[in-house]
Amino acid sequence: MKMTTRRKALFLVVLVLVILITSSGCGIKAIEGKPLPTVSKTTPRPIASLPPVVKEMHAYFLDVGQGDSILLVSPNDKTMLIDAGTSKSYEIIQDKLQELEIEKLDCVIATHPHADHIGSMTSIIENYEIESFYLPECDTETKTYANMMNALDEKDIEYQYLYANLEVPWDEEVEVRVLSPVQGVNYGAIINNYSIMLHITYGETSMLLAGDAEKKAEQKVLETFESIQADVLKAGHHGSDTSSTRDFIEAVSPELVIISVGADNKYDHPSKKTMDLFEELGIQVMRTDLDGTIHLIFSGLGYKVAEELEEVEE
Repeated sequence: MKMTTRRKALFLVVLVLVILITSSGCGIKAIEGKPLPTVSKTTPRPIASLPPVVKEMHAYFLDVGQGDSILLVSPNDKTMLIDAGTSKSYEIIQDKLQELEIEKLDCVIATHPHADHIGSMTSIIENYEIESFYLPECDTETKTYANMMNALDEKDIEYQYLYANLEVPWDEEVEVRVLSPVQGVNYGAIINNYSIMLHITYGETSMLLAGDAEKKAEQKVLETFESIQADVLKAGHHGSDTSSTRDFIEAVSPELVIISVGADNKYDHPSKKTMDLFEELGIQVMRTDLDGTIHLIFSGLGYKVAEELEEVEE
């Protein structure tokens, strides 16, 4: 059967196209590559393909003179105040809270009942909403301690004692583990040894806050835990030689030690013996009497010392 004119024309068109596509001199090349993904309103973009969002944890070691006060802000903006300095420290703490627009404290910890750690705690309790309050099981008859406990009762704030191996609920991305005091251990008459010692881990970074824990408490921690390594250590008892034993410091193996201490204090803190040990071990030291308030920023992968902007006088 002979082809019709229309069918012949169609056959010629198809033949020409085949010749063009297969010809090496036609300049048309096949494009190799992965197929485009199918995207629709019911198929969201995979989270893994999005750029990571770095959330930071901030630690402020406040310059409250011869005392301790540490403010933490978690990756999810949870707040924690650890100690409240002396009776003259309230304005310093309040100024930092106002600067950061913090009106509520999710967690407050009084490491031990000495006046250079809970001196302004009554004012904190009276002026801020507090979600959770923690302290060691170590009563004392001082007026400062009594005022703090009365303030908790008046605000109807429940409190809880902390012991080694407990975890403090704060932020789901941050582990707050208690290293000391160990429940049931008699630390004797030295109240410093009842200090709450915290190991705080965010991602691959960590810091250890030693309160005023002295040698006996440090030794008990070494006996209780296999590892207490931390990138940053807040030295115990303001750098006194009653704390920071060689065994303890080598077990923590910090890159940076922070000492909260007052300028020209009557106790000669930090001690030369302690500072010599840090120097021998090649550990960087920062001090609130020399550096003022120290602000650390933790990314979860590392940390850095923030450079605070100084007010320029006109």
